[in-house]
Amino acid sequence: MNIRKYQEKDKDRVREICILTAGEYFKKSRKRLESVPIIFNDYFTTYEKENIFVLVDDLGVIEGYIICSTDYNKFMEKYKDIYLKQVKKIGFLETFVLKIYMKQLKKIKDKSIHLHIDIIEEYRGQGFGTKLIDTLKDHLKEKGFSHLSICAVNRKSDGYKFYKKCGFFEIFDYGFNEVALSINL
Repeated sequence: MNIRKYQEKDKDRVREICILTAGEYFKKSRKRLESVPIIFNDYFTTYEKENIFVLVDDLGVIEGYIICSTDYNKFMEKYKDIYLKQVKKIGFLETFVLKIYMKQLKKIKDKSIHLHIDIIEEYRGQGFGTKLIDTLKDHLKEKGFSHLSICAVNRKSDGYKFYKKCGFFEIFDYGFNEVALSINL
């Protein structure tokens, strides 16, 4: 397995992985699942391609990725102008989820360089997530950033344990066991 910079030709596979790895809440209906890449992927692959890295197997198939936004204002502007409108066409609950996501990000505005990571199930637990995090951290350090964050992680989730193992610490408590995490670079 190798990690490389994202290329435009990767867009469909990265979007597919975003859907395949969606949480159980989103898998309960086709409409919810349809909203997943709009909420968690499309902005990044359109506006911040330089902050995406992909995990590629020996046959060249992408099996995971990490994406990151380094421009909070641009992120929020595009979500309000473009992605919120797209999600509203899908449904009320999906719109509600996106609005919560945006509010969660606003709470960590001062640490708003945030990530999203997905790896196909069969490749989890093998150190590839840590390698993706390390690759993104090195990339961000080179660009002069001082931290990396993630919002809305449930303390009872495997993701929480993973981020803590990688050195992330809590920076905001949303309540109901949901927290934002950050790591200094």
